[in-house]
Amino acid sequence: MPATRENAVWKAVLILLSTSLALTGGSCARDGSTKIRIENVSDETLKSVVVYVTGRSYDLGAIEPHKILSVDVCPTGESHVEIEHSDSDGNKQRLNVDCYLEKGSGGSVDVKVTPSSVSSVKQNYDY
Repeated sequence: MPATRENAVWKAVLILLSTSLALTGGSCARDGSTKIRIENVSDETLKSVVVYVTGRSYDLGAIEPHKILSVDVCPTGESHVEIEHSDSDGNKQRLNVDCYLEKGSGGSVDVKVTPSSVSSVKQNYDY
């Protein structure tokens, strides 16, 4: 049986929906993601910054001195946050953020960092 125009349209819609879900990470991107705001409180640029949560990582690039970058994260399960960056010599440093997240937990975490430490963490819940 030859394909009809209606079948072709439905096929295109399904492809677009599948691609959209793959790119956004599914339901967490629509609701329940947690916003991580990282403030570099030092006078040095943090290079090659990557945020890690259970099951996922997020490349942020550089955070200039006294600037803030944020990312919406969606861990695949129970998680804390780790922030990795490269120092001026190219050595990677990973900082542990003292917080607790779950898949779909929402809210936000405000983190102040220097190249060698996390100086403050404030977690805000949606409920």
